[in-house]
Amino acid sequence: FDKANYVWIDNLEVSKAPACIAPSGISVVAKTDGADVKWNSTAHRFEVALGQPGFTLPGGADTIFTVENAKALHISDLTSDTGYEFYVRAECAEDVFSDWSRVVSFTTSAGVPYADNFEEGNHWTLINGTCTNKWAWGSATSSTGSSSLYISDDNGASNQYTINSAAMVYATRQIYFEEGGYIFHYDWKAEGEVSSYGVYDYLRVALLPANVVIPQAGTSLPTGFSTSTLPTGWIALDDGALAGSSDWQNVTSSEIHLDAGTYTVVLAWRNDNSSGSNPPAAVDNFAIEKVACSAPGAPRIASVTQNSAVVRWNATAPAYDVAVLQAEDTIM
Repeated sequence: FDKANYVWIDNLEVSKAPACIAPSGISVVAKTDGADVKWNSTAHRFEVALGQPGFTLPGGADTIFTVENAKALHISDLTSDTGYEFYVRAECAEDVFSDWSRVVSFTTSAGVPYADNFEEGNHWTLINGTCTNKWAWGSATSSTGSSSLYISDDNGASNQYTINSAAMVYATRQIYFEEGGYIFHYDWKAEGEVSSYGVYDYLRVALLPANVVIPQAGTSLPTGFSTSTLPTGWIALDDGALAGSSDWQNVTSSEIHLDAGTYTVVLAWRNDNSSGSNPPAAVDNFAIEKVACSAPGAPRIASVTQNSAVVRWNATAPAYDVAVLQAEDTIM
């Protein structure tokens, strides 16, 4: 008798499906002051209960929306950078409701202009895994005020790291951008590991579009991550590895044009398990401003004849000035 050749089933129960089945496949896309919710169902009328995290049904909901002949809802007038939860249920016939769906949570994005001096707590997500050297918020160091984000090996008590304990850790912040040009500002410091052979313990600062997955913390570098390169889809907010300074430095990026959408700012700290010098990375006074009038993208020649040329460029303004000069001339 070989048990490996048998399948054992116990306590099998078959019951009739409910007369009205709860919606499934629920998804949500959060924005700065709203969210777009979708679901799957064969019904044609629904209720969506929205409230603060942890609310109870039905009385704890802030709002109950009624949706007819659609399986989607745009929720507006929400507070930016705030957590919410919602449930969906179907109404299959008059006063015949399904159970409420599972709870779905989301957080509205912060918007631009954005400024964080880290004096009012931590609003960033810290992805540290089990690494000894990890991101922390606290008062061990700061550029201005009394607090900042920094790498620490003692849960924020100090801005120091264990040199021989490798780490690849991240601090992230979701921001919603309208289409346009943006400039990023931040203060940083990091001594790390800098030698004649290269830079091995360092900070990188980047922006990730919504379709780019944020890596997990650990000891391995993401594919394409180095002192001078970033993974596919990452947008650099630095000029390469930031290290070699125990004094605070300031970065102001060049203008970066973004399509509308939610992006994730990433502070990425990497240290190997060999030599290095304290302090590790610290970041303060992170700010984003929208450029009121963005410069057009680099012009390109579409076609040329003996006495004419077609020039194209990328921009969103309604009107432009175009200066045409001979090759040796300059704009005054």
